Amino acid sequence: MIHAINEFLVTMRQNIKNIEDEEFEIQKKSVYTQYAEKDKNLTAENSRFWGEIATHKYKFHRQKQSLKVLTQITKKEFQDHFEKYFFSDETRRLDFEYMGKNHHEEQKDYREKNKDHQIFKLLNRVPIE
Repeated sequence: MIHAINEFLVTMRQNIKNIEDEEFEIQKKSVYTQYAEKDKNLTAENSRFWGEIATHKYKFHRQKQSLKVLTQITKKEFQDHFEKYFFSDETRRLDFEYMGKNHHEEQKDYREKNKDHQIFKLLNRVPIE
């Protein structure tokens, strides 16, 4: 499973590096449309407000603020953020592994295979022992 996640991230990295300006704007408008959707009923609004209270954030106008930021983000900022979040040396991504009984050798082989994967070459990988 971890290998599939790594492959997905590497594929997305290429897609994001090569995204055309027009396609980026289309995707941005799509996210805007989805995020700008009004609460369908009082239950949805109540749930959103209680989510803010439960997390102690209290940003009851989060949707409006997020939409404003979304309109201002550039393709370069998005690309840089993606690169930093998943592929920079600042990333603190764990290589999650199943550590069940009798799987130690299998996981050891997998860690060896995975350490050479492109996604981990530049990172300070934190293996789980």
